[in-house]
Amino acid sequence: MEKNHRLPNIFWSLIKEGSAIAILGALFSLLANAISPFGLNPTRPMPTLKDQSQAEKILALQTLSVSTTTNTLEEIIQLVTNRLAQKHLGWVRLTEISNLLSDPKIQQASNVIVIDTRTEKQFSAACIPGAILFNPYRYEAYVDKILGPCLTAEKIILYCEGGACDDSELAATLLADMGIPKEKIA
Repeated sequence: MEKNHRLPNIFWSLIKEGSAIAILGALFSLLANAISPFGLNPTRPMPTLKDQSQAEKILALQTLSVSTTTNTLEEIIQLVTNRLAQKHLGWVRLTEISNLLSDPKIQQASNVIVIDTRTEKQFSAACIPGAILFNPYRYEAYVDKILGPCLTAEKIILYCEGGACDDSELAATLLADMGIPKEKIA
C-alpha cells in the first residue's frame, strides 16, 4: 500500500502560511502603533491614585519632561505650562477650577463644562460634581454626548489623574481635532 504524502504537505503548507500571516500582522500592528500619534507606549508607567513612592514621583516628573533637579513647584508648573503651550494647550490651577465652579452665574449659564478623562470605573468611584465622562481611549463612545456641550461652552476644563497621566492632554488634542477651538480648552 502506498502512503498518501499529499496530506502532510498540505498541513505543513497551511502552518507556514498561517505563521507568515501572523508574523506580518504583528509587524504591521507594531508599525502602525509606532507611527500613530495616539499609539500606545508600552514603557509608559501606569497611573495610580495611591500615594507614590519617591522613585515613582521622579519617574512621573521625567515623563513630563521635567528635570529632577527642579526644586520648586513653580518651576515644575512653568515647565509643564511650556510643554502644553507648544501644543497650543492651556491649563488651570485647582483653585481656579474651584472658583469657576462655585460662581453661581457660571453655574446658571452652563458656559463652563468639566470633562473627566479617566476610566468609567474611576469616574464612578469619584469625580468632580457635574463632570462629563470622556475616555480618550474610547472616544467614539462619548463623542455624541460631549460634542454639543463643548461647542456651546465658553470654557472646557479637562482633568485626569495628573502626574505621569496625560489622558486629559490626549482628550484636549482629540477635541481640537473635532473642531473645538483650543482657546476654550484647559
